[in-house]
Amino acid sequence: MKLKFTIFLTLFLAFDLIFAKAQTPDLKPLFEFSWDNDFLNVLGQGTDCYYSSGLKLAVLYKNKNRKSYLGDEGLLKFDSDSSVNYSWSITQNVFTPEDIKRNVLYVGDWPYAASLFVTHGAQSVNAKKNMSLKSEVSIGVVGPFAFGNEAQSWFHGIINYARPQGWEHQIKNNLMLNYRIDLEPKLYAADNVNIIGNIESQFGTILNEARAGATVRYGKLEDYFTHAVSKKSQLIFFSYGFNAGWVLYNGYLEGGLFDSTIAADEYTKEYKLASSEINNFYFENKFSLHYITKKFSFVYTQTYRTAETNRTYSHSFGNASFFLNINKSFL
Repeated sequence: MKLKFTIFLTLFLAFDLIFAKAQTPDLKPLFEFSWDNDFLNVLGQGTDCYYSSGLKLAVLYKNKNRKSYLGDEGLLKFDSDSSVNYSWSITQNVFTPEDIKRNVLYVGDWPYAASLFVTHGAQSVNAKKNMSLKSEVSIGVVGPFAFGNEAQSWFHGIINYARPQGWEHQIKNNLMLNYRIDLEPKLYAADNVNIIGNIESQFGTILNEARAGATVRYGKLEDYFTHAVSKKSQLIFFSYGFNAGWVLYNGYLEGGLFDSTIAADEYTKEYKLASSEINNFYFENKFSLHYITKKFSFVYTQTYRTAETNRTYSHSFGNASFFLNINKSFL
């Protein structure tokens, strides 16, 4: 328990230091709070399974003096004619099987798993090429040190909902070190409609996958490749995005890359899936409502994803993201 607390305190203090740094005159912060949950579901009752919840706290900023800060050198950016927005965030993700009230796990069900990690990212926007390049590096842990059991049990106690029964079988502790690259070209633009392409890949100790798709935005828009946040008093628009994904390795299902425990080993409490039980391809749809002002922004997204294993089902979850701009000079 002391080691768990030390890991949590280290991540919290690291983010607190980053938060303080981002409030210096050069860095002009924008703050984000993001919540994923499968009970945020406009299609019907929540399921509380598979990808069950996610919390993210982030600070986004511009480095106008072009100085190099911790971790910036490892991020990809366009060489010239571009503006760069940086970010630091801390995230916890929680995954559970189909029925958390069962104390016996069914073969082929999604394992209990959780992650806790810090991410440093950059978005480089080239207005002349109508293209955005995003890159980020994440470091943290997957396993009991991520506090998935404690977080879910505490929250379910607060709302007087079923307590999860199988966290003793969760994916073992593993280092999370992942790198993600996302290229977004403009495919079409008109006054009230634009289409943005998306090619993404990430690789590391937990997730190895590639995705491709596009997003259609409709409504009162501002150029996606000109401004990171709105210069207008108010924007309201809808978007629809789709992605096709190819998964090489998923540590939330198969355990970390360096986890040598056999999936069917009866002598360990850890439960995970074999690679043969994973669906290597999936399809994803996203519907979003965006409300953006100079000071405050809100985005609600509903995501639908096809089954990621041979014996589980398709899954839907919602996301509510809040952005607060406390410094006009960020604009």
